[in-house]
Amino acid sequence: SNDELLIKMDSTDPAAKVEIINQLNDEIVDDRIIKKLCNLLANDDKWVRFSASVKLKSLQYANIPFILVDLIPSTDIGLRNLAGEILLAKGQESLTALINFLPKGNDDDKKFIIDIIGLIGNSSASKNIIEVLNSSENDNVILACIETLGNIRCEFAVEEIIKVYDNNEVFKPTAVEALGKIGTDKALKFIISR
Repeated sequence: SNDELLIKMDSTDPAAKVEIINQLNDEIVDDRIIKKLCNLLANDDKWVRFSASVKLKSLQYANIPFILVDLIPSTDIGLRNLAGEILLAKGQESLTALINFLPKGNDDDKKFIIDIIGLIGNSSASKNIIEVLNSSENDNVILACIETLGNIRCEFAVEEIIKVYDNNEVFKPTAVEALGKIGTDKALKFIISR
């Protein structure tokens, strides 16, 4: 039963933990098991962390991204990066969870999430990223938004990027690069005019 699996996943012996992790499959996992797997990403043992990460990437269980995003605010940078790596590996499947988490996070979390969305490269998050771009006062978050809107080649972000271009010298190189990637007439004319 899943209760037994959860108890075994709590074993103090790393080898026993890894053995249980390797036995997990889409038929038997539930939210509790996935939460436990996510917690094991912070385990002291490298092999346990690695096994949990590989298993989370391979399972098709739909709630995985929604449980993983809760690790993004973690003060443990290694844990947070591992969560990000798995969310990225899941690609499109992670988008809804990432978008839903955007308003909850602090500036660091927002930047982290927006970077992942940019790497996934799907434009369905454009509207949400433009909202953050227009409401954020944090330079790093704004830069992440500009870069991601370029990476996802968001044509209707051209106006917005042009608007922030003059707000800060720091934004200019990233804005030009993003406009170049988007490459619409309007974007290119603006680049040439500057």
